[in-house]
Amino acid sequence: PSATPTATFAPTPTAIWRVYIPIAMNSYLGPGEMPTPTPGQTATPTATRMPTATATPTAFVPVCVRYARLLDEEFDDAALPGWLIDDADGRIVVSDSVLYLQERIGGAFIFPYLRRNDAFHTDDDLVFQTRFRYSHITPFGVTIAIGSQESTGARYPQSDPVLPGMEDILCIHQYRREFRIALLGQVVWWGETGDTDWHEVELRLQGMAYVLLVDGVHVAAAPSALRPHSLYVGNPSIQFYSGPWTHLLVDYLHVTYCAEWGVQPAHLPMLTKER
Repeated sequence: PSATPTATFAPTPTAIWRVYIPIAMNSYLGPGEMPTPTPGQTATPTATRMPTATATPTAFVPVCVRYARLLDEEFDDAALPGWLIDDADGRIVVSDSVLYLQERIGGAFIFPYLRRNDAFHTDDDLVFQTRFRYSHITPFGVTIAIGSQESTGARYPQSDPVLPGMEDILCIHQYRREFRIALLGQVVWWGETGDTDWHEVELRLQGMAYVLLVDGVHVAAAPSALRPHSLYVGNPSIQFYSGPWTHLLVDYLHVTYCAEWGVQPAHLPMLTKER
């Protein structure tokens, strides 16, 4: 007698759900960072047909379509219009589109101090850029700083803390022992002591976060609710002893902001089903 055929059943394919998340427009990735794909489940031994994801615009996000300079200081006018100046009987020289600061010849207790409170729009994202170098490095340091409060031009004794809100966002400073850059009160970059080379610093404010680059290299990023109000160059402190100060040369100071906003499509997570 012949064998009775036995019915066999093929396994039914199991439905698998995955979420496809396009990279958000205008999202920030640090240097060398790559978006990490979300791992999906592995199908049962049955072959799975993968659908082609179609990006469907479901919302719109703001995007800057025109940038403008709020501060475009190239130091091509020796009168330094717009700056509030305390020259400390020192030298403030503009030559070949470079600002040069030096203490009074023979030594001084104070150093020239230039400041302004009109360099920023406090409600806008912005980019601050400067190119500078130090020379004649001494025990008395000199600074480029951005603060969260308006500057009154007041000076303070060497033994007192720095005036509140004068350099709590960005502080570039060098003297004989240190060359440092602080972001939001934390030192995030150290240079070689005695460095007299030109350097470029860029500070970006994006929403509620600051991003710092030094010589084109990403250095730090940090969230903060602080907004920039003041900018100063020089040193507002009063030293105990008269002496030679570190000299500072500044090639430019730029502040750029978004002058016109538009919108572009954004894509939200989309569910697709594999069979």
